[in-house]
Amino acid sequence: MYSMISPSRGESRARPKVEVLDAAQTDTQLDVAGQYLAKIAQLPDAADLLVPWTPEEEKAVRRKADWIVVPLLTGALVLGATDKVAISSAAVLGLRTDLHLVGQQYSWSSSLVFFGSLLSLFPALLMIQRYQSGKVLSINVAVWGLIVACIAATQSFGGLAACRFILGMFEALTFPALNLIVGSWYTR
Repeated sequence: MYSMISPSRGESRARPKVEVLDAAQTDTQLDVAGQYLAKIAQLPDAADLLVPWTPEEEKAVRRKADWIVVPLLTGALVLGATDKVAISSAAVLGLRTDLHLVGQQYSWSSSLVFFGSLLSLFPALLMIQRYQSGKVLSINVAVWGLIVACIAATQSFGGLAACRFILGMFEALTFPALNLIVGSWYTR
């Protein structure tokens, strides 16, 4: 049950005919997605809206995502790596003396990021599977930025250690969430 419809680009291809569903009659029989499709099917240009993508259209969308989404994700990973090693630059600029760090306190403050990541890795994985990964990642990155800003306000080893540990907890989500997002775009 296919008809030839000439799209706006001047090419023609086989497209399925769209059955018109009455949304009022089928509200009890359809889920939310079905109700949405029933409303779309009633539009005058429903045949153009409900057709599957051609391989060329899919390639164009993927190329656009390559130029927009992938650089944003790469930036998030670079920032994640940067804030882990920023403490070494801060130590050179006087962090140890400003916070009166003694003995192994500096080493512990460097390591606590990884302990926080280990502790929260499995709950973070469950969270990105249960909720929308884009929303979870955006909230995570916002909180992550706040924690990095709070590190600048610490006055003691305890404050630095707490901020670094919590920072690690929020960084644990970043890499798996980015993998999930990229994996949804590139299925092969």
